[in-house]
Amino acid sequence: MTQEYRTSIAQDGSEQVLRIPPEFAMSEQDVVLRKQGSLLVIQPVSDIPSETSLLSLLKSFSKIEDEFPDVDENLQPLDNVKN
Repeated sequence: MTQEYRTSIAQDGSEQVLRIPPEFAMSEQDVVLRKQGSLLVIQPVSDIPSETSLLSLLKSFSKIEDEFPDVDENLQPLDNVKN
């Protein structure tokens, strides 16, 4: 069952402040805010994998078995570059 609580956002200088009721209180002080479309997601830092999200994503991909074309096939050889 999803709990809902209606609250308001207060302005504190140039920042906005969101009041979180006790029943939604988080045990951590460090959180990550993320926008997903029109949703604002508040996630405890401890719930986020320690690896970078891109690295985690790449590790989750299955091995690519496709044959890739030789993109250099019709190119002229490179010139030797001397310093």
